[in-house]
Amino acid sequence: MCGGHRAEWIWEDHTVPLHQEINRQSVAQAVLTGQGMMRLFDILGQGETVLRFTSWLALAMGATTVFLASYAVGAQRQRDTAILRALGAGR
Repeated sequence: MCGGHRAEWIWEDHTVPLHQEINRQSVAQAVLTGQGMMRLFDILGQGETVLRFTSWLALAMGATTVFLASYAVGAQRQRDTAILRALGAGR
C-alpha cells in the first residue's frame, strides 16, 4: 500500500468529527461538500425526470401538429384538384 493512500484514509477518518466540532460552535460552519453535492444531485435528479417527461410530451405534441398540418394540406390539395378537374383541367 502506498503512503499517500494511508494519508487519505487518516484524513477521511478525522473529517466527520472535525465537522461536528466546528458546527458546535457558533463562530463558523463546516460543510461536507460530498453530502451537499449528493443532496443537490438528488434534487436535480427529480427535476431532470420532470423535464425529461415534459420534453417527450412537447416532442409528441410537435410531431402531432406536423402530421395534422400535412394532412390538412393534402386534403385541401385534393379538393383543389377535384375542382380543377370538374372545370375541365387535365392531369
